Amino acid sequence: MLAFDLQGQDNANADYSALIDIATGASGSEKVIYPNLLFTGNMATGPWGVGFSPAFTEFIPIAIPSGTRIAIRAQSNLNTATVRVFGVMVYGVRM
Repeated sequence: MLAFDLQGQDNANADYSALIDIATGASGSEKVIYPNLLFTGNMATGPWGVGFSPAFTEFIPIAIPSGTRIAIRAQSNLNTATVRVFGVMVYGVRM
């Protein structure tokens, strides 16, 4: 399961979208295991002036061995210096 935290604000109230890939493996040679997760919102909405959707994903049933490096990469439609980074928290269930 993934949860998102957008850190920053765009005073232009810009709508934005991002596609997020989840990958595993060594840096520079990651293998995408879940591509193109859509993340959208508006920089002026939400309880702290920052809106995002979804705030978290449903449970994604992917078996990842313990100790595996997990990487997240994103591409966005915004190209402005007023947008900061967004955080992605990965939650796992040990089976």
